[in-house]
Parts: sequence; C-alpha cells; structure tokens
Amino acid sequence: GDPVAGLAAFNPALLIAMLLHGLITVSLITALYTRLSEAASHGDHARVMGYHHQGLRLPSVILVPGVVFVGVLAPYVAATLFFKNSLEETRAIAVVLAGLIWLVIPMAWTYLNDRVFYAHQMTWMTFRLQCVSTGLSTVGALVAATMVPSLTAFTLSVGQSLAYVVTASVGFAILRRRHGHLGLRGTGAVYLKLAVPAAATALALSWL
Repeated sequence: GDPVAGLAAFNPALLIAMLLHGLITVSLITALYTRLSEAASHGDHARVMGYHHQGLRLPSVILVPGVVFVGVLAPYVAATLFFKNSLEETRAIAVVLAGLIWLVIPMAWTYLNDRVFYAHQMTWMTFRLQCVSTGLSTVGALVAATMVPSLTAFTLSVGQSLAYVVTASVGFAILRRRHGHLGLRGTGAVYLKLAVPAAATALALSWL
C-alpha cells in the first residue's frame, strides 16, 4: 500500500533540506554579510541592493539545480542516504522530500532579506516576517491534519514551502518600497535557465 509519511519520514526529509540550506545558502550569504553591513552603515543603499542582487544569484548556481534534482529524484536520494531503512520507510521519506525540498529556495530568499534588514538594524521587521511565516505554517499544519494519513506529512511540507514563498514575497515588497527596483525579473530568468535543463536531466535519469 501507500507509505504513511508521518513524523518519522518528515524529520529525515527536513534534514536533507536544511543540509542544502546550511551548506549553500548560509555559507555564501554569510560571506556577503560583512560587506553588506558596511555598505548599510555608510548609507550606501545602491551597494546594499547590489549585494542583495548578488546574494539572490550567487547561491542559485548550485541551489536551483540541486533542489530540482533532489525533488525529481527524491526516491533515489532517500534510498541512497537512508540505505538502512526498509523500502516502505524509504518511500515515505521520498514522498515528504518531494514536497519539502522546494522550500529551500524561498528560505534562501527570506534568509537574504533578513540579512538586509539586520544590516539596517531593522530586527523588528525580521520578527514580523517570522510571525507571517509561522502563522502560514500553522494554517498549513491545520490543513495537513485533515488529510488522509498517507498525505499528512506531504501536505505539511508543501504548506511550509508556500509559507516561505509568501514571507519572501512580503520581504521583497518591503525592500522594493524602501530601495526601489530589485531586479527580480532578471533573477527569475536566471533561475529558469538553471531549472529547465536540470529538470530535463533529472527526468531523463528517472526514466532510465
């Protein structure tokens, strides 16, 4: 029958997502933060947003293809990393991972936006955005609780991904209002150029 993707499957899937976030996003954006903070302290908003733009694009070179590959090839990723699990446990992790891994990209956006707010000593804004994320995740959890057991953890993971998308979008809107054009259209084009060949390659590998 269908794997029941509960908490035992959610935690390993979350571990994979956070591993990508920590190794790629946190490492690269932390390297930018000192220069970003220096620019903010001098009131050089053009440089701040230049670093913000760089922070959007720099991790994407690894992050976008990585997320696509993990999302499409989730069963193989779960089987490789958790090879001691039973087949049913592996399938359950793969179901959750296929929905959860996509939060890594909007989580990266939120992390970057927060660093810009920190650089401007707007810690209250990061708190408000966290409240938005937590509130939406709670709604997602309530929806997940109404689903059949086999879809509960998957629905929860999709809800968390959407919560980060909304939180990042609110952060972008605030930054655009304060600093003007963010260059998101060009960044989106870069993401698309990275995602399409990665998806085609991943799908081809899944059919082998």
